[in-house]
Order: sequence, then C-alpha cells, then structure tokens
Amino acid sequence: MGYWRRSADPVEAPAPTSSSDAGPAPAATAAAPSPRELLLAVHEMSELLPPVALRLAVTLGLPELIAAGTTGERELADACGVPLARLRPLLDALLALGLLRTTPGELAAMSLGEVLLEESAQDHLHLDNPANTLELTLLGALGSLRTGTPVDLPGHGAPLAAARAHDPAVEAALDARTEDTLQWSLQPLAATSPTRYPCSTCSPSCTPTAAPSSPSCTTSTTPPATRAAWSS
Repeated sequence: MGYWRRSADPVEAPAPTSSSDAGPAPAATAAAPSPRELLLAVHEMSELLPPVALRLAVTLGLPELIAAGTTGERELADACGVPLARLRPLLDALLALGLLRTTPGELAAMSLGEVLLEESAQDHLHLDNPANTLELTLLGALGSLRTGTPVDLPGHGAPLAAARAHDPAVEAALDARTEDTLQWSLQPLAATSPTRYPCSTCSPSCTPTAAPSSPSCTTSTTPPATRAAWSS
C-alpha cells in the first residue's frame, strides 16, 4: 500500500493556438487514460487491507473505546483483549489509512474514523454478525473454483446452506439483512407509485389505496377536480 501513490506526474500544457487558425474548435472529448492511471485504477481494485482493517477495528470495538477516552495503545489492547504486539499492526494500518491520528502518548479518531461510530457502519462491518462474513468467503473462491467444494462460512466451519440449516442465528441474521436490503430498494419505488382516487359509484371500501371494488369502478390516478374539468 502506498508505493504506487506518488503525486501525479506533471502534465505538459498544450501549446497555445493562434487566433488565425481556420475552422471551429473540435468538440472536447475525454482523454484516454494514461498507463499510470490504468495502473492506479487496478491497484485500487486490488487493495485488501482497507476493508479488512475496517472490519477488524469495528469488531474489536476500537472506535467506541477511543471515543470513550481509552486512547493509549496498551489500554486499548487490554480493553479489547488482544496482546499489544498483535494489535499494533492493526493500529498502524488505521493510522496509515487516515482513520486515526497520533497525539503525544495517545490515539485519536480522525473525521473519517468517526464514521465507524455510525450505526449503519456497525451493522454492516461487525464480523460477529454472520451476514457480514459472507463477503469473506470470496477469499476461498479459488479453491472452490478448482474443486467445486463450497467455501465454509467463516466462524461456522460449514458452507452457507448448512450453516443456515443448523444455526438459527445465521438464518436470522441473513433474513434481517435481506429485509434491510429490500426496504432500501422498495422505498424509492413506493414513493413513485401513483395515488388512486375513490369513485362515487362503489361501496365505502373503494379507497385511494384499495383495488377497484367492481367492474364499473371509476377509481383513477387522476384527481377528481381534474377529471371534472376535462369532462366540462
């Protein structure tokens, strides 16, 4: 991480054109990416440290501990139950990623690191939630591709289908994640659904949100006042 991230090479400005040049200026087109830009793009795609470091930090409770005033390295190690020698590489990674900063004798969260205190970040990064371990099965995809053997769900010692069948906590976590995903998908659709206005020929059960109550129902997505203006 970092050794490809030098500042961009200076780009030589194009030579000014003479005002006497004939013809209109050609339409601007997007420049093709340079080899360096392609290299940087692939490098960013290949990074594994940031997503893993974020999940480890959240699962160990580091953001909450630092926000509550536990800011020394040794105190953090004691509070999260990890020996300092093993925790220090993670702290170094969080510093390198700009999530933490050092002050004399202590650590503090940067604005970027404070995002990890948000409930949504906790819900989607904490590895004690089985739904958040699904993505980690990708690390075993190579063996699965070569042998056809399903990858075990991390922490459960069994493939996903077996883990769901035998562990109610896994089933509940995955169902909750599916419900959450559907909620975010359906809310925009619900906001665009047309309103049905009641007609005057049906029973009182004919409401703006009900299905037509008879073949002659005149419920419409057009407001009554507009329909009256059209018919006058």
